[in-house]
Amino acid sequence: MCRYILPYKVILLSILYFVPLILHAQHAINTKNNLGLATRADEKICYNDVLLNNLRKGRAFREKEDKMNLKIRNYPHRSSGAIITLPVVVHIINTNPSLITDLTVIDGIKLLNDAYSKSGIYAASPGADTRIRFCLAQKEPDGGIASGITRTTSFLTNHLNKDNADAQLKNLIQWDPSRYINIWIINSIDAEAYASFVCGTWT
Repeated sequence: MCRYILPYKVILLSILYFVPLILHAQHAINTKNNLGLATRADEKICYNDVLLNNLRKGRAFREKEDKMNLKIRNYPHRSSGAIITLPVVVHIINTNPSLITDLTVIDGIKLLNDAYSKSGIYAASPGADTRIRFCLAQKEPDGGIASGITRTTSFLTNHLNKDNADAQLKNLIQWDPSRYINIWIINSIDAEAYASFVCGTWT
């Protein structure tokens, strides 16, 4: 059974933003430059740290980060064993939205929970149980019974340009983001590839 615990926005946003970025960015680079994060050429650093270091040079970012950290510090403490369960609604956007079955979505939520709980295929990973779980929403915003899955027929499922059409896609259907985690499933996304030049190497 899905148990809703609110509010969770501040903590969740920090987790969902930084975790994928860290997982994607961790690999070794030559640190013979002045990043201020490592002093030996054989040390490994995370590009996320480099990004944060650069962002923190801006006053507006530092003030926003300080405000977020203050909210997190002032958030009511829970017992160390408490599990936070967050309601999810998965929006399937497709020219034939029935192609993606409920079982596929349910399996995806299970995999997500395995990752956050260090279980299943992630049991042997070096990570930790975050004590955060996700469940398909059982109530609609108006209080009706829900499956946590919506289906919308739309051409926006193919080759979505995230810079031009992201808002258009999300305006098709979105449940109150202060009460639900919205996930949109589409066929493909077109996006610019950004190159970076670090320590004499193009990536």
